Amino acid sequence: MILRAEGLRVTYGPVVALDGLDLAVDARTSALLGPNGAGKSSFLRSVLGLVTPAAGRIEVLGTDAARDPLGVRRRVGYMPERDAIIPAVNAVAALTYLARVSGLYPRDARRRAHEALDFVGIAEQRYRPLSTLSQGTRQRFRLAAAIVHDPELVFLDEPTNGLDPAGRREMLGLVDKIAELGIHVLLCTHLLPDVEATCEEVVVIDRGRVCLAGNIERLKLTSGARTFAVRVAGDEAGFRREAERLGLALTEKGREGIHVTTPDGAGSAAVFRAAAAGGAVVSRLTEVRRSLEEVFLASLRGPSPPAPPL
Repeated sequence: MILRAEGLRVTYGPVVALDGLDLAVDARTSALLGPNGAGKSSFLRSVLGLVTPAAGRIEVLGTDAARDPLGVRRRVGYMPERDAIIPAVNAVAALTYLARVSGLYPRDARRRAHEALDFVGIAEQRYRPLSTLSQGTRQRFRLAAAIVHDPELVFLDEPTNGLDPAGRREMLGLVDKIAELGIHVLLCTHLLPDVEATCEEVVVIDRGRVCLAGNIERLKLTSGARTFAVRVAGDEAGFRREAERLGLALTEKGREGIHVTTPDGAGSAAVFRAAAAGGAVVSRLTEVRRSLEEVFLASLRGPSPPAPPL
């Protein structure tokens, strides 16, 4: 298991950020999703040892994060959403310093700094002060900083935020390359197309708890209500009547036939029952794959409760 949390509870005074969170990540590339205030940042801070949980335990790459926090940090990388730089320092010097802090010898640290800059594609700007780099280049620098010490797992916080379409595509390509090198990736982002483009699994957090987790492609087909493109032979009016009686939602889709949405857990069996009861036969049935956005929104538990009075 790459990452596991059990009964994790994080509080800030009276505010509960994580409420007994249980989470397990084992894919090469995974995403952590959730609305603002769901607890994603508190979870990352707990993993990195920046916040001490009130209860529960975290295991990273088989290491207990509470018992050996330095051991965890040596093996993971973190790309923050915002800059954390010394403006006058150039990219090579900054990465060399970070590599040395991670335990590399001076010569190895400098070699790794150059390799990381080559990897992210900003080698020609390696000696420029960080403050003079463009936003996209600084974003690539933050990615280089996350991998300069050759981690086994990297946390990427909004890696494409603010990038133009070309820069976003290039950044996602780098994420794919990192995974191909054997480094596990946990992507934290609000951009669901980025998740679909790069990740195998997704974990959705809402109000400090996991409300959905699993393989993305399977979740599109199996979680919540399901929709089928249906053609029937025989008494179509009877099929429609029985489908509505069973609580199925019907939508005309032209050449695709009728889109039939079944309630959570009903599945295709409900379509066949409606056809049989209405004097029709299902001649064609294919499941309509839902988007990740639909899966994500369906997993959330409704509107947040009102904030307590100040």
